[in-house]
Amino acid sequence: MLDELRAEKNFPSKPYDSLKNKSEFDRVYQRGFKKHNSFFSLFVLDASKEPSHFKNPFFCRLKDTEKSCLLGLSVSKKVGNAVKRNLIKRRLRSLVLKHASLCQGFALVFVPKKDCERLDFLTLEKHFLEMLISIKGYMNKKEKGTNHTYAKP
Repeated sequence: MLDELRAEKNFPSKPYDSLKNKSEFDRVYQRGFKKHNSFFSLFVLDASKEPSHFKNPFFCRLKDTEKSCLLGLSVSKKVGNAVKRNLIKRRLRSLVLKHASLCQGFALVFVPKKDCERLDFLTLEKHFLEMLISIKGYMNKKEKGTNHTYAKP
């Protein structure tokens, strides 16, 4: 009977997909924008600007599905024991879920630092939004700077 009830419910799918392997993380680390504060580092790569071809299925997942972003979490043992690391990962996932519209089209990698465990959810959310908005502003400035049209003399 429980199985029938579970089958009837249509749970909404999460708006993000996770980064799967080391090569995907490395691509974000190498090509993405980096922003650091005393609590975590955030690496952001604009997936819409990346070429997608058959040898690189990394960003095809964003275009083939309704997922809005790719999420990678790299929480080392320096942060704390398993309970603390899992708490940080749950909080970061819920932040991406809550602010999915801001994360749309991006590949995000979070690398929390040791001080991140002391933050409550609202403070973590404040730092996350500051960093994400700062990176998006920097990316927009960079795009505008490269698309100049020059008048002929």
